[in-house]
Amino acid sequence: MSERMKKQIGIFSLLGFACILIIFFVSTSRKAPAILPLTAFESNVVRVGKASFTVFIADTPQRKAQGLMYVRELPPDRGMLFIFEKSQILSFYNKNTLIPLDILWIKNGIVEELSSLPAIKDGNIVFITSHQPADRVIELNAGSAMRNNISVGDKIE
Repeated sequence: MSERMKKQIGIFSLLGFACILIIFFVSTSRKAPAILPLTAFESNVVRVGKASFTVFIADTPQRKAQGLMYVRELPPDRGMLFIFEKSQILSFYNKNTLIPLDILWIKNGIVEELSSLPAIKDGNIVFITSHQPADRVIELNAGSAMRNNISVGDKIE
């Protein structure tokens, strides 16, 4: 192998290594989306059956993705309302969700289904999926549905 070829191989090796370093630093330097405090969410009062809850509104992609992540406690009369533009099969998971939740799957203002989502434990992420299309989801403290006699068929106002 000639000296010139050895030099070219060395230069290409250095360039390749430099590209790998640049890709690594660019990919690791991206900031995670900022976690919004719940006070940054709009809120509204909703009536579910005979119970009323003040809910934080998750109506943007960032707010929907964050949901109740990192919330350590939620007053019993509070929750989060997720608003979707169209009815669809929806999935939720408990990544970074520190409290267990009741999930109310809603379509056209009617509770269609109830589910439970456990708090994250030992990094085990749990996914739950609606069995039928929904256009709204309300997350409440676990046990809220039972305590307030919320059931399938209840109206949301």
